[in-house]
Amino acid sequence: MYLKEKYNRANYGFFSNQVNPISSQINQTLFPGYKVYGGIGFVGEGGLPDSPFHTDWNNWQPRIGAAFQLTSKTVLRGGYGISYINTVSTGSTFGFSQSTAFVSSLDAGRTPATYLSNPFPNGVQRPSGSSAGLATLVGQNLNYSDPTGAYGYVHAFSFGIQQQLPAHIVMDASYVGSRTLDVPTTHGVNELSAANLALGDITRGGNAGYLTGQVPNPLSNLLPGTSYNGSTVPRQQLLRPFPEFGNITIQDQPTGRFWYNSLQVRLEKRYSRGLLVNASYTLSKNIQSVTYLNPQDPTPSNSLVPWDQPQRLVIAAIYELPLGPGRKFVNTSNGLVSRLVGGWQVATNTTFRSGAPMTVPPGTTNIGLTSAGGVALLGDPRLENPTWDRMFKTGLVDATGAVRNVAAGEQPVFQILPAFALRTASQYYGNLRNRWGPEFNVTLAKNTTIRERYQIQLRVEAFNLFNHAIFGGDPVIDPTNANFGALLRNNGQSNIPRQLQLGARLSF
Repeated sequence: MYLKEKYNRANYGFFSNQVNPISSQINQTLFPGYKVYGGIGFVGEGGLPDSPFHTDWNNWQPRIGAAFQLTSKTVLRGGYGISYINTVSTGSTFGFSQSTAFVSSLDAGRTPATYLSNPFPNGVQRPSGSSAGLATLVGQNLNYSDPTGAYGYVHAFSFGIQQQLPAHIVMDASYVGSRTLDVPTTHGVNELSAANLALGDITRGGNAGYLTGQVPNPLSNLLPGTSYNGSTVPRQQLLRPFPEFGNITIQDQPTGRFWYNSLQVRLEKRYSRGLLVNASYTLSKNIQSVTYLNPQDPTPSNSLVPWDQPQRLVIAAIYELPLGPGRKFVNTSNGLVSRLVGGWQVATNTTFRSGAPMTVPPGTTNIGLTSAGGVALLGDPRLENPTWDRMFKTGLVDATGAVRNVAAGEQPVFQILPAFALRTASQYYGNLRNRWGPEFNVTLAKNTTIRERYQIQLRVEAFNLFNHAIFGGDPVIDPTNANFGALLRNNGQSNIPRQLQLGARLSF
């Protein structure tokens, strides 16, 4: 991909090792030797390319497949191929548009800094273009795209056997898998290091007040209109890699992966005696590594994908009722009778599948200056007989060390983590699934030939015939909520309610 903005109004990467120009304005008498680093670049400036991304000319997509007839009724098949993921990213354009933040307080809400009568006492900031260079957006949040321009790609492969069975039945069993690499991810890069984060984690000998405490600000009055412009700032802000900025996020970083493995079995009864049946069963596992549990982690964490459903069975059938001319029953040449009793079809489509994995209660949030206590897993949360009000064990150790919500004979399985503690729990449970159930869809159709060239079809279609309501979403996963662990059905079902649909089609 080659992407270019006609007037070079685009950013190029982030230069973490270069001194930010705002360093020259820092009071060296009060803060001797203090400098800040980092800033975004601009395409076409200072010798940089005219595109936010490098061009990748090495995207070959080979395909290979083979089939071998083992016996007259047995065939082996296999295949392998590489395909690339289309990218839609256009990079960032910071500097060419500008918003001015409303700063309500400089001391965590204790006193107001501005009022609605004059919300922007320092004026409204105007776009600087590329003139500010690395100092663009100082004091604010920004994001930038990884300039490598690498495409994600998929290794897809399969191997299977197809066998012809009696009664016009064909069976196909295959292993189907894929490995997706270089998936674009998003990652915060202006976060406290793990070592500095530990300074506020009481479980590692730290003190949360140390990181949130106010200290003299070397960037005072250099970041007007931002929450980092006061004479003091929280200590954690100055411990950031780039304290002159807020949150910094790298996008399109090719560090993500997916793994998919499956056994796929298909049975097909080919059309005979008015009956056609297709049945397919899939046993699979789908794993992802695309999300960072903590910004301090070097790589994304492994977890199930949120749509993982290990087992899926689909049965589809069409049956032409044996009534009318040329059929077993009511085989008559009477025109009126043959039109009334002939041409009836019943079609069904039934799906059985596992539920998707439940979301694990969130861990500690350590993004920017936000640090909220989360949850760690202490044990297996599964219940033998879950109910709507308690889908899993809800016993927990709260922030004070008190044990709550523990049923008789159980042990606490969750623990509220203190501020600045690293998350360890995965994103999704491997052993807890949201509810799911079968869905039955049925169609009754009547085909009638009016004349040789004209045929009309009338049909009644029933979706979710038995009105089986499925509440397949997560239960309440906030451990501080009174309904923790309950599946609230007032949020509505996740499948459609029973629906009847009438249709007509004229063919000529």
